[in-house]
Amino acid sequence: MSDFLSIVEACQLGKNFLAVPHINVDGDDLGSMLALYWGMKKINKNVTLFSPDQIPFMYNFMPGIEKIQKTVPNNTFDAVLTLECSVPSRMPAGINLKQLTNNVINLDHHPDNSMYGNLNYINFKAAALGEIVFKLLKHMDIELDYNIAVCLYVSILTDCGAFQYSNTTSETHKIVSELLKFPIDVAQISRVIYKEIDFNNLKLMGIVLSTLKSRQNGKIVWGTLTQKMLKDCLTFEENTQYFIDEINNVRNAEIAMLFKETSDGFTKVSLRSNKFPVNELAAAFDGGGHKQASGCTIKEPLERAEEILLNKTEEMFYK
Repeated sequence: MSDFLSIVEACQLGKNFLAVPHINVDGDDLGSMLALYWGMKKINKNVTLFSPDQIPFMYNFMPGIEKIQKTVPNNTFDAVLTLECSVPSRMPAGINLKQLTNNVINLDHHPDNSMYGNLNYINFKAAALGEIVFKLLKHMDIELDYNIAVCLYVSILTDCGAFQYSNTTSETHKIVSELLKFPIDVAQISRVIYKEIDFNNLKLMGIVLSTLKSRQNGKIVWGTLTQKMLKDCLTFEENTQYFIDEINNVRNAEIAMLFKETSDGFTKVSLRSNKFPVNELAAAFDGGGHKQASGCTIKEPLERAEEILLNKTEEMFYK
């Protein structure tokens, strides 16, 4: 808590800030970044937003999404706020913290954070980073408005699986109840994020689901996504974030996996489980995340990465 109060003070005293999300930016990162932008702007602070990632199409409606820069700023900042970057390697390529600032503020809710910041606030009881940003803005006496509320709502909604994940708490609902004092169209937001899907993405999802395989009598289920599939369907990997959730719907499955071939020939993996701490599995490959939702990158081609991770999974959880 002492670091949190120091973070509040640093945000009040500074003028120019940079917000940096983790690689493969998601709804929690985007919502938190944009809420910080709108909130700090109200007290005459400048927050530069940086992410080189292609923004998933379902988030294009968020107020201020066009403010995110794709190139690393060449100036220095009073502080850099790193968002959900549990270790420095989770930051986007090109970020050199020492060149950008003397003050790194590390905000996260993942339990595997390495505490690399000058100031660290890691609250693993928070359902989303958006809960932490909500608390930060409140302590800075920044009044919420519609833009902030929409951004924080998206952050929390997406990171607790539309309030279906076990990380959802009474505090989560208390915060959301404050956000819903503004005229947020929750039905439309849920439809855009969870229901509407681009024609090409839906075709791609069907192809990915056709690759499903299983081990351990159906307890481990996985699918694959290749670069050729993406090219054939004229879409981007960034728009496939929720494919893993479809795989995770398989009845009696204990661990769901999605292996994605990267453009450089390596393999990104999304992991889900309602039974096992898959963040520990991801950590074995320098990845991380939540106990039930994690990811990693294996520097091997797709088929080899599959065999490596599946063998490790059985070794850890099915001896």
